[in-house]
Amino acid sequence: MIFFIIVPLVGFIIWVVRRITKVKSRSNYLGWTFGALWTIGWIAAILLASSISSDFRNYDHTDKIIEVVQPRNNKIIVAVSEQELTYSGRFTWINSESSGWDLSDDTLRLSTVRFTVKPSLDSQYHVTLKKHSFGRSEDEAIARAERIQYNVSSRDSVLDVGSGYTVDKESKFRGQQVEVEILVPIGKKIRFDETVNEKLNAVNVRVRRSSRRNRVVNVEIDDRSSRFLSGVDYTMGINGKLKTETGEVIEKQQPDNEYRYPGTDNKEKNDIQKQIQEEERKRGK
Repeated sequence: MIFFIIVPLVGFIIWVVRRITKVKSRSNYLGWTFGALWTIGWIAAILLASSISSDFRNYDHTDKIIEVVQPRNNKIIVAVSEQELTYSGRFTWINSESSGWDLSDDTLRLSTVRFTVKPSLDSQYHVTLKKHSFGRSEDEAIARAERIQYNVSSRDSVLDVGSGYTVDKESKFRGQQVEVEILVPIGKKIRFDETVNEKLNAVNVRVRRSSRRNRVVNVEIDDRSSRFLSGVDYTMGINGKLKTETGEVIEKQQPDNEYRYPGTDNKEKNDIQKQIQEEERKRGK
C-alpha cells in the first residue's frame, strides 16, 4: 500500500517542484525507479485484494447451548449488566468518542448482537448462542467462529448477555457476528430490558449463496434490524408469533431505532434493576 499510494504522491511533488524551479533532469533514472516501485505497488494491492476477498468465500456458524434457569413467573427478562462498550482511546490516531466498539493491540470488540425469538417445542425456555464468521473454507469459517468470545449466563428470571463480543488478532475481522436464539414456550413471556437497546446494536447479515458451489455471492448488512422494544411483555402465541399485551403481533423483523421504555409498573422495573445491580456487584468481586 505504501508503494501504491506514497510513491505516486512523492513523484507528483517532485514533478511540481521541478516545474516551479524549472529544473530539468538529464537522466530518466528517477522516473524509471518511481515507475518500477509503483508497478510493484499495483501488484501488491491486487494480491492483497484477492487475498481478502478469498477470506469471504464461505459463511458458517457454531452453536452453543446455554443452560437456562427456568423462571418461576413464566417470564424471562433479557438484560445487559456489563458496562456499555466504548472506545478506550488506545490508538491516538483514531479520534473517536463513539460507543459500541473498542480496539486494542490484540483484540476487537463489537456490540452488534442480534436476537432471534422462536417458539419452544416444549414447556421450557431454551437459549442457543450462534457465532457466525466468513472464511476461505467452511472449516476455516467455523474455526474463526469458535474463537469468538461472548458471555451469556442465566440466573433467576434474567438472561444476562454481554455488552460485546471479542475478535482476536489472529482471526482478523471477517464479518464475525453473534446471534442469541431464544425459544419461548407457548403462552409464556419474554421481556427485553432497556439495557439491551441502550448497550447493543443489532446487525442483520443476509448471505446469498450460489446454487452450484454453495459459495457466498452476495452479502447484505442491515444495521437497523432490531424489532423488540424495551419494557414490553411479549407473549408467544399458539401460531408461533410474538404478541404484545395489546394483541399486536410481530410478523417480521421491522427496523426501528426508536427504543422507548413505555409506561410500566415502577415496582417491576425496580426489581429488574436490582437484579442487574446484583449481577454487577457479583461480577466486581
